[in-house]
Amino acid sequence: MGSRFDSLVGLPWLERGRSRDGCDCWGLVLIAFRELLGVDLPSFADSYQTTADRLAIADILSGAREPWIAISPADARPMDVVEMRERPWHVGLVIGRGQMLHMPAQKTALIEPFTTGRHAPRVTGIFRHVSQVAS
Repeated sequence: MGSRFDSLVGLPWLERGRSRDGCDCWGLVLIAFRELLGVDLPSFADSYQTTADRLAIADILSGAREPWIAISPADARPMDVVEMRERPWHVGLVIGRGQMLHMPAQKTALIEPFTTGRHAPRVTGIFRHVSQVAS
């Protein structure tokens, strides 16, 4: 593919992980923002016990919206965050037209479509960090 996201593909999964040694889906977003944009996002690792903690993660998502702006899927661009329903919730990172980088539980980071296929009906929103909004 030859994109700036290539070095993130294949990172290992680790519950509440926040480094290249292992990360969960939010950890992958943190790593991408830090390494590719120089933007530090909150960890939230101490806010939930496991990625199966649905109520805690739902609270985090609803309370952490301030620095994020909802974007139409048609306007999604690289570094926007895809929010999905799962067990409990899941996030991925837009890398290009209809494609996202994400971290499935117990697997490695990979690229998959989010506008078609199995993920499309699960998408609940696309969000852009305020640091990525042109003034």
